[in-house]
Amino acid sequence: MNEIQRANPAPERCRTLLDVSEAIASHRELEALFHELAERLPGVVNFDLLTLVLHEPARNVMRLHLLESRAPVSISPGSELPVEQSPGGLVWQTQQPLVVSDIGREARFPQVMQMLREHSVKSLCIVPLTTALRRLGAFGVGSTEAGAYGESDVELLMLVARQVAVAVDNALNYQDARSYHEQLGRERDRLRLLLEINNALVANLDLRDLFAAISTSLRRVMHHEYASLTLIDTATNQLRLHALDFPQGKGLVQEEMVGPLEGSLPAQALASRRPVVLKSADQEQAGPSELARRHFAEGLKSACVIPLVSRSSAATGRSAL
Repeated sequence: MNEIQRANPAPERCRTLLDVSEAIASHRELEALFHELAERLPGVVNFDLLTLVLHEPARNVMRLHLLESRAPVSISPGSELPVEQSPGGLVWQTQQPLVVSDIGREARFPQVMQMLREHSVKSLCIVPLTTALRRLGAFGVGSTEAGAYGESDVELLMLVARQVAVAVDNALNYQDARSYHEQLGRERDRLRLLLEINNALVANLDLRDLFAAISTSLRRVMHHEYASLTLIDTATNQLRLHALDFPQGKGLVQEEMVGPLEGSLPAQALASRRPVVLKSADQEQAGPSELARRHFAEGLKSACVIPLVSRSSAATGRSAL
């Protein structure tokens, strides 16, 4: 029997367990749920480390979602392990609790045990996190004392885990619903953008006015500071900056500026007939021309160049985001 059990007899532990149940049932966010649990759980069982690992079906791995510790740790939430290399994976597979009374003697799961030893954890207890509908993962506690967990601790953790599983399942469903709602919102915005562009095509015969209308609509869906339309001058085989939307520019880049086609990002986009993405200020990739240098001098850090190709001729549209 540990100190918590001696100081906190069964009726008091039951009241604490009820508080835990009520507290975790009120949270939709996993992080807030787990933080609340870490605050309440010491009244039920002693621990120095609290973990939540969930099974990721798409990759068949166990992912560490949340971790609470009484001391600084280098273990990062988000780390993943194959199911067979994770003690939480064993618990998830067998649906049986796992108690390791002396981590120093445990030969299984070497990567996890080494990590726990480095953080002075000497014993642990992991229980399955399962609802009536699905197996979610595992919920575990660790202690800096060897042999910290007995049968009564396992029983109490199993009771807590049942409540946590329902709350985690609700939180995951809430996240999925919110993600789906955001996805629908993005799709709605894309369809609205296409409608606005179609209306602009019908209403605007002037190319610069059309480009301005399209850029304004695009900014509502995709944030960008700069957009331009660059066309090929077939007489000189050079690029001409035909239209520009750059309200915060310094004036270094202006409409009607020209630059060489060869070696430029637009040339790469036209040759491949695919978008070319510049993820950082890489002048070598952007090309050696004065026009490219001026774009960098304006402070542009990334860009996406989209080829505009018709059956009879080629042009290139450039949008720096």
